[in-house]
Amino acid sequence: MEIADLRQNIEMLAIVLEEDNYQERFKKGFQLIVDYKNCGGIQQEAYNTLLVLSEKYRERATDEPFDLICDWLDCICGWIGNKDLHIFNGHHPK
Repeated sequence: MEIADLRQNIEMLAIVLEEDNYQERFKKGFQLIVDYKNCGGIQQEAYNTLLVLSEKYRERATDEPFDLICDWLDCICGWIGNKDLHIFNGHHPK
């Protein structure tokens, strides 16, 4: 998976987000990022890509897309308490 594919797929998940499908969207996005990593993706590229998306959604009327992207950023950088959700530091299985 290329970084452009990751960006496009992540953004599609974020823009169709509703309160009742947050967990479903989180899991799908999480798996996309894991797949990107498993295809040789670089942590910093994934982080930078999602950071740009988070800025895009920061000032929107609804916070859900921004919050979801920030949750994925936490998984990328390991800033999340559940070590099973750390993607790039070796704790997450392939």
